[in-house]
Amino acid sequence: MRKVNYKEMGITLIALVITIIILLILAGVTLSTALSQNGLFQRAKIAGENYKRAEADETEKLGEVEKTIDELARGKVADRTGLKIGDTVNYTYDDADNYELEGKNSGYGKYVKKEDGTYKLETETNQSIAQVKNATWQVLSINDDGSVDLVCTSIARDGLSYVYGLMFGKDASDGNAHGGVVFGGAIGYTNGVYYLNDICARQYSNNKLGVTARNIKIEDIEKHLNDAGRAEVQKLIDQEGTEEYTGEKAYYPKLYAYENGSKIDGNELTKDGIGASETGVSSNLDIQMPISHSDEEEGYKKADNKLGVARNGFILDVYDGGYFDDIEFQNVLFSDYESEGLRYYWIASRFFSPSGTGYEIFGLDCVQIETLGGLPMFSSDLDDKNMGDCLRLVYLPDCYSGI
Repeated sequence: MRKVNYKEMGITLIALVITIIILLILAGVTLSTALSQNGLFQRAKIAGENYKRAEADETEKLGEVEKTIDELARGKVADRTGLKIGDTVNYTYDDADNYELEGKNSGYGKYVKKEDGTYKLETETNQSIAQVKNATWQVLSINDDGSVDLVCTSIARDGLSYVYGLMFGKDASDGNAHGGVVFGGAIGYTNGVYYLNDICARQYSNNKLGVTARNIKIEDIEKHLNDAGRAEVQKLIDQEGTEEYTGEKAYYPKLYAYENGSKIDGNELTKDGIGASETGVSSNLDIQMPISHSDEEEGYKKADNKLGVARNGFILDVYDGGYFDDIEFQNVLFSDYESEGLRYYWIASRFFSPSGTGYEIFGLDCVQIETLGGLPMFSSDLDDKNMGDCLRLVYLPDCYSGI
């Protein structure tokens, strides 16, 4: 029987300690290499970030290539060299059918007085608004990002006349005449902004180019005012102060209760309501836009105690004060009566203001030759139920291609 020698089968304690020390040194070197500033983990992180940047750059460059190809296919690269405000440019929009606007949605028709002294829209007048073919487009502004803002001046260039408080425009059914759009009463005040924008979008957009048309709004004009213009507008707004009305002079369009600046029965809305050019009303309110006339709905109501209104409308005689730094911008939107410029056209924004004769007026903004003002449609004493007929001023903001 063989005798076992335990010294031959094991290792010495010193050898074991040395082995452990060597392993610890190797582990430390490995961790140091992986975790240092130039280690494996750091280099992997940098590589990942570089990949993301390269991917973003590639996406941006591909977008630019696609845009250039799209513009070249239409014979026009977005080179704005030599282009200036007032220039006539080509813009092709999609063909569209007539826009059918019912009287119950525009407030256009015959109003009759009811036994309680209020009134109702008894006979509604529908409008069939044709798309104008071969319209003329002018540059209104050139933006820093290379895009341009266009307006369709041929639709809004025509003489109109006042007849008993109603402005009459020509029929556009032949596709060449320049027809107006009529809005009236509290319903017209409430729905006018929505339908002006919808008509323009339906009839003058280019879906393939991603260009959506809308009607021009007051903010599109105000942002081009110089210091003198802004000061004059603020002076006009402030000069009337706030008036209050009670009893039979305290009627108001229902929408007014949700607009900034409204004051009804002591409740004042300053900044959390909707602006003059907005159409959205939250679903938890008791009015949605657009509203429609019905036997139960005329679009207005009466304050329980008093109606208070601070002026937000104004009448600015543009040619009196040099209120725009760019005279060409002014010439595109406002013109002398003898020239071939614009005449009367809607601005897709609402206004309200004291009348100065004991009641409040509510209406839509518009341009009347050389004046930036508005047309009243509803009065707080219910005596004024005007209908305004102006033309559209189609506006194309931020166009990059297609011109």
